[in-house]
Amino acid sequence: MIRIDVQGGADIARALRALAKALPPDVQTAILTAAAAPVADRMSDLAPVGSGAKHLRDEIVIAVEPGDADRDAAVAIGPSTRVFYGSFQEFGTRWHPPQAFARPAFNREWPTALDIAAGETWNAIERGAK
Repeated sequence: MIRIDVQGGADIARALRALAKALPPDVQTAILTAAAAPVADRMSDLAPVGSGAKHLRDEIVIAVEPGDADRDAAVAIGPSTRVFYGSFQEFGTRWHPPQAFARPAFNREWPTALDIAAGETWNAIERGAK
């Protein structure tokens, strides 16, 4: 059995929340959009391709979401509203089995997305310090 003890986790979380609040919302949005790109690309790679004119893989987008009381910026990654059936593909229906593409894309690319977000955040801090 492996045991890992983490001390100061709550302090780190508070510091990260404070750091996020220190960056303007447009900078936060730019960071999130850059970090979302590998996930969106992988979703496109994994999305099923049908015989119709519109292909799900061509409709994967990164959409800026409105901020709220808990966050200044957010993005959503997934099929555009033009392909309403994206969730049916992901989760399946009574007549069709699931053909997951979103969850596997996220599972594979979240470490890359996190690295990009960290790097972009650091770059924004350095630009702000100059």
